[in-house]
Amino acid sequence: MPPKSSGPKALWNPAEVDALIKYLCCHCFEARDNGNFKSTLCISAAAHISEFLTEEPPKTRDTVAHKIIQRIYHDIKGCHLKSGHHWDGVHGAGVQGHI
Repeated sequence: MPPKSSGPKALWNPAEVDALIKYLCCHCFEARDNGNFKSTLCISAAAHISEFLTEEPPKTRDTVAHKIIQRIYHDIKGCHLKSGHHWDGVHGAGVQGHI
């Protein structure tokens, strides 16, 4: 049996990613205790970044949620694999910043 097609793949441009990260930083207080964002926040984030859309399809709750997880995973993995960079499960990378 062939795999199910989930429809067209969401293509992200740098402006969308930047707007999503800034939006999530401004709404980080809405994260649950486990650090995950509520479904309603992913919906509002998708609406917020729609003005930066350059390629169809528009982003949805699911594509935003997937991008959040994917982005965090790849950023952590990339940092962890770099020589001289520290990472642990308690304190993370110890990186602090502001937008």
